[in-house]
Amino acid sequence: MHRKFLTLSNLLSISRVLFVLPSAYLIFTDPQLYRWEIVSLIFLAASTDYLDGFFARRFNQITEMGKILDPVADKIAIAVLCIALVFSGKISIWFCTLVILRDLAIMIGSLRIMKIKKVTIQSNWIGKWTVTILAIYILSTIIIIDDRLWLKTGLQVISIVMVFVSFISYLRRYLEEVRSVQE
Repeated sequence: MHRKFLTLSNLLSISRVLFVLPSAYLIFTDPQLYRWEIVSLIFLAASTDYLDGFFARRFNQITEMGKILDPVADKIAIAVLCIALVFSGKISIWFCTLVILRDLAIMIGSLRIMKIKKVTIQSNWIGKWTVTILAIYILSTIIIIDDRLWLKTGLQVISIVMVFVSFISYLRRYLEEVRSVQE
C-alpha cells in the first residue's frame, strides 16, 4: 500500500471534480448552446474515473486516501451535475434528491465503519456501475433535446433501479460490518 498522497491516480480523482465545475457553470449558462462543450468536459471527468484506478494498480500507488478520494470525487461530481441540471430544468428535483440522499447515506455508513473498524470500505462493482449509468443518464439529458424521447426515460428508470440496488448492496455490507464488530 502506497502512503504518498500526491500520486497520479489521486490527482486524477481530484481533477474529476475540476472538470465538472465548468460543466455545471455551462449548464447554468445555456445547456443547449454549450451542449458539446459540456459533454466533452463530462467525458474528460468520466475518463479520470477509469484512469485513476488503472494508474493506481499499474504503478502500485494504491493509497488509503485514494480509496476514499475516488468515490467521494464521484459523488461530488454527480451531485454538482444533478443540481445544475435541476436548476436548468433538465432533471427533476426528486431524482436529484434521491441520488444525493443515496450518496450521503453511503458516505455516512462508510465513515462509521472507518471509525468502528479502522478500515476503508471500497466501492463495489454495483456502485461503480451505478455511477456509470448515472453519467450516461446525465449525458442523455444534455444531448437529447426532446423530453418525450424513450431513451432518456429508459435511462432514468435504469438509473433509479441502480440507485436502489446499489443502496441495498451498500446497506447489506454496512450491516455485515456492524454485526462483525458486535460478535
